[in-house]
Amino acid sequence: GGQTLRGSCKRGVVPVESVSGEEVRRSPFRVELSPARSLYMATRDAAGAARSGTPRAWCEAIRSHLTREDHEVLAPLATSQMVYVPEAILPEAKPPGLSLREELERVVAIADEHLARDIQAAVCAGPAGDWRAAERDPGRWVRRYVCALTRAWSGFEPVWRRAQDALAREVERIGVATARDAQLELLDGLLPGSGVEDGSWRVRGLADLECALPETGLVVIPLVSGPRASMLYGYDGVLVEVGYPIGPLPAGADGGELGAPASLDALLGAERARLLLALDRPATNARL
Repeated sequence: GGQTLRGSCKRGVVPVESVSGEEVRRSPFRVELSPARSLYMATRDAAGAARSGTPRAWCEAIRSHLTREDHEVLAPLATSQMVYVPEAILPEAKPPGLSLREELERVVAIADEHLARDIQAAVCAGPAGDWRAAERDPGRWVRRYVCALTRAWSGFEPVWRRAQDALAREVERIGVATARDAQLELLDGLLPGSGVEDGSWRVRGLADLECALPETGLVVIPLVSGPRASMLYGYDGVLVEVGYPIGPLPAGADGGELGAPASLDALLGAERARLLLALDRPATNARL
């Protein structure tokens, strides 16, 4: 679906198939809000990938700000299949709490030095887009890429701003799950095609391997994107980051209601309202 994998042959791609339940429960989860990652997912769909299920209104709002040159530079990302992408265009989410401008400035600084190497690593790792133009002049490509994302932000920023309440609730939910040692239950169904089976968290469709989580804790990144969006990043057999779609999603970029209506929250309370909205699809008791 909308999955993106970041990593390299040199450092070791994380082809996650499962993480043991014991490993999950030992790991504190650290939530990171990254506007750049949500923007990346939505812009990729707007450029033609249509993999994450980003709402049409959001894609149209983004496309209204993109130029023909922007579509050309985004072409390696506009693929219909799961792909590996160069680590440099979405560096690890640290330090935490960066603004979009700071995240994009970090992309330019890192990609200037490492983009060519990371393109080769992504191609070596598995399916990837056509990066030949970027390889010919990495510095020029990354600046055009950042300019394209900056223009895309003009269309996506209203969506991101309207999602702040939903993101705040998600931060609270992750904090509560970690405090209650319910990390495994939190991961159940977090990503499309993933779930808890036989005491392990399994991500279907990738290599049949088991990986570890970092001692400092797994970084979980709620994505304001379509329901099929997901992102995995790690190296040397350690899964470092997981990006996943939040729900309920903002209804559109131009004024739809966000999340549960205030009247439902007022009637039932925020927790019960979210639980009720989650019943639109099958779920285990543990996940609920």
